[in-house]
Amino acid sequence: MGNNARDTREYKALQTAYDFFNKKFFKGELPEVFFLFDYHVKRAGGFFAPEKMIYDNDDAATHVVCLNPDYLYRDVYEVFGTLVHEMCHVAEYHGKEKKPSNTRNYHSKVWQDIMTSCFLIGEVNATRTSGSTRIPEDGKFKAVVDEYLKSYEWLTVKSSDAVKIDPVKLKKAKAKNKVKYTCPSCGSNVWGKPNLSILCKPCGEEYICLESDEEGED
Repeated sequence: MGNNARDTREYKALQTAYDFFNKKFFKGELPEVFFLFDYHVKRAGGFFAPEKMIYDNDDAATHVVCLNPDYLYRDVYEVFGTLVHEMCHVAEYHGKEKKPSNTRNYHSKVWQDIMTSCFLIGEVNATRTSGSTRIPEDGKFKAVVDEYLKSYEWLTVKSSDAVKIDPVKLKKAKAKNKVKYTCPSCGSNVWGKPNLSILCKPCGEEYICLESDEEGED
C-alpha cells in the first residue's frame, strides 16, 4: 500500500508539472498525455511517442511522454528542461494538420522555434534525428521553474543505477565509430556510423540516433 501511495505521488507530480508548463508556455492547449518512466532508450533523458495508448471506450489515441529514471539525478532545471523538451514535441505534433507517418526531421525547425518560445535552446544533429536541450544563461527558464517549485512538489525518485555523466567519458562516447539507432515505434536497435538516415521497414519510421545527444534527450 505504501509503495502504491508513493507511486501515485510521483506520477501526480509529473502531471502537475505538465499542467503548469502547459498553461505557462502553451496557453493550456496541449492534450493530455500518458506518462511513463522508461529505461529502454539508454542514452536518452526523455522520449515522446505520439498516439501510442488507447483507453477503453475511447477512440482517440493518447501520446506518451517518457522520462528515463537514470537521468533524474541531474540538476532540477535540467530535468524540467527534458520535460518541456518533450512537451515541445507534443506541441509540434498537436499543431500539425497532417500528422506525419514517420519521425523524419524529428527535431525540426518548428520544434526548435517552440523550444525558443519556452526559453530553451534546442540543439540538433546533422540529420535532425536527435536533439538536446540547452538552458540559456539569461535565467528566464530557471525563473519559471522556480515559480513552479515555490508552489508545487516535484519528483523524489530516481534510478538506483543513476550515475552522473562524466564530461570526459561523454566526449569519448561521442567519438565512437559506431552509434546506436532505435526505432521509436517498435524499439528495435541497429548500430552504424554517426549521422546515418535509416528506415525501419516494418514500421515505416526513421531510426533515431540518441547517442549524439549532448544532454541525453530525445
